[in-house]
Amino acid sequence: MKESEQDLLKKVKNSDKDAFHQLFSNFFDTLFRFVVYKVKDSDLAEDISQETFLRVWNYDLTANWVFSSGANYTNIDNMYVEAGTGFTINSTGEINKERLPHIHHLDVAISREWIFRSVIFNLGFSIYNIYNKSNISHKRYNPYTPQLSVSNVFMLGITPSINLKVSF
Repeated sequence: MKESEQDLLKKVKNSDKDAFHQLFSNFFDTLFRFVVYKVKDSDLAEDISQETFLRVWNYDLTANWVFSSGANYTNIDNMYVEAGTGFTINSTGEINKERLPHIHHLDVAISREWIFRSVIFNLGFSIYNIYNKSNISHKRYNPYTPQLSVSNVFMLGITPSINLKVSF
């Protein structure tokens, strides 16, 4: 019974060299033909194809695309602050009948793991919202102004981060 590609990838992730060789033999020719088509040089294409497999073997690459419908909110025309009551916001009509636009963003990450004397080090770099989509997270109502005001609160734009995880 032939192992599924997903099973092989799991084994490769756990440093199984036989699984890596199996993946290599399954996909090298396809990758090589594609690279030869692009670079028009078989020696260079072989180098690029082999280097690609070695880099995939050594690094963990991930990408996550997140999509969500917009949150509900109450229109400011249906809200007020009653004088003498402090800063409590009251509603006069329909609550949460409006909806913010949908949100989406793409997050990418690369990491590498090293094992040194039974200590596992994982170093990674990630970028949140790589295409810098300006997403509205929610509405902020401000009762501290002379008249009730509202503003949009945006999610973070492009946000890079570096992480280090040490396991014993």
